[in-house]
Amino acid sequence: MSYRIVTTLSTIALLGLAACQKQAEVTPDPPRPVKVAVVSLPSDTREIVLSGSVKARVESNLGFRVAGKIVERKVDIGQRVKPGEVLARIDTIDLKLGLQTANASVDGAKARLRVAQDELARNQTLFGRGYVAQSALDRASLEVDQANAALNQAMAAREQSINQTNYAELTADTVGIITAINADIGQVVTAGSPVITLSREDEKEVAVSVPEQDIRSFQNNMAVNVSYWADPSIATQGKVREIAGAADPASRTFAVRVSIGNEQRILLGQTASISVNVPLVRSAPVVPLSALGKRGDQPIVWIVNPDDETVNSRIVEIGLPSPDGLRIEKGIAPGEIIVIAGIQFLTEGQKIKLPASKLAALNDLSGAQH
Repeated sequence: MSYRIVTTLSTIALLGLAACQKQAEVTPDPPRPVKVAVVSLPSDTREIVLSGSVKARVESNLGFRVAGKIVERKVDIGQRVKPGEVLARIDTIDLKLGLQTANASVDGAKARLRVAQDELARNQTLFGRGYVAQSALDRASLEVDQANAALNQAMAAREQSINQTNYAELTADTVGIITAINADIGQVVTAGSPVITLSREDEKEVAVSVPEQDIRSFQNNMAVNVSYWADPSIATQGKVREIAGAADPASRTFAVRVSIGNEQRILLGQTASISVNVPLVRSAPVVPLSALGKRGDQPIVWIVNPDDETVNSRIVEIGLPSPDGLRIEKGIAPGEIIVIAGIQFLTEGQKIKLPASKLAALNDLSGAQH
C-alpha cells in the first residue's frame, strides 16, 4: 500500500513538472501586421462648394396693363431688344369702342355745360331786372358747377381710355434679352399677367441654394470664387449681394445671389459653381472609422509606442462626423501614432509589425507634429 501511494505521488509530481515545462516552452504571439497613421489636426478652414446658375440681376416679367386677346408677338426667346421696341400686341377693338364712348361722353358734357351757362346768363339778366328770385339764380349757378364737374370727369375718362388703347402694345423699357415667353398669340390674358420675361445683361449674378447648416458662413459683400462648367478656364471673383431672410419651405435652403458683374463670356442660364473657405468653429483630430474600437460601451483607439513597437488602447471622446471620419474631442493628441487598420486582433502590450522605413518616416512625422 505504501509503495503504491509513493508511486502515485511521484507520477503526479512528474506530470506537474512536465506541464510547467510545456507551458514555459509556449512562444509569444508573433508581431501583428497593422496599418498606422500619425494623428494631426485638420485644416483650420473648410471649403464650401455650391452649384447654381447664371441669372440677370434684373429680370422683369412684362405684361399688358389691360386685359385682352394677344394678336401679335414680335420677339422670340434669345432676342435682344431696345427700349421702346414693341414686343406684342393685343386686340384693340373693345378698347377703341371704349374710346368712342368716352369721346361721346365728353361731347355730351360740353353740351350740358353750354346749356347751363346760357341758363345762368338769362337768370342773371332777369335777376338784375327783378323778374326772378335769388333762389333761381343759385340753382342756375349750381347747374353750371355740376356741368363743369361732369365735363372734367368725362375728359379724365377719355384720357384713361386713350391710355388703355396705347397699353395694347407691350414695349421693352430697357436694353435686354428675352428669356421666356409665357403667353402666345390667341391667348386671352388679364391685366398684369406675365407675358414676356426680359432680362437685363448689364449685371449678372449666380443664384445658389445654401443648406441651412452653412448659411451662417455667408455674409453680404463676402468675396467668393466663381467657376463655370462650360469653360473651366474662366474663373472670376464674385461678391455676395443678397441672402434670403428665410429658408425655402420645400428644400430648407436659403437663396443667395452672388454678383459677378458683366462678364461677356458668360451667358445667362449657364451652370456656375461658387467656392469659399470658411473657418472651423473648433479644430479637433479626425480619425477614420476603422481606427475605432470598443472597450465595453466606451470607444477606444490603439496607440503605438514607437520605441518598442507595442500598442495600448486608450478611451476617447467622439465628436461630430467629418468627410474623413470622426472628430476626436478628447483622448489623443497631434503627433501620436494610432492603428487605423487591423485593430480587431490587438491586445494590450502586443507587438506590431512595421517596415523599418515606415517606422522611421512615422517617427519623423510624429516629431514634426509635436
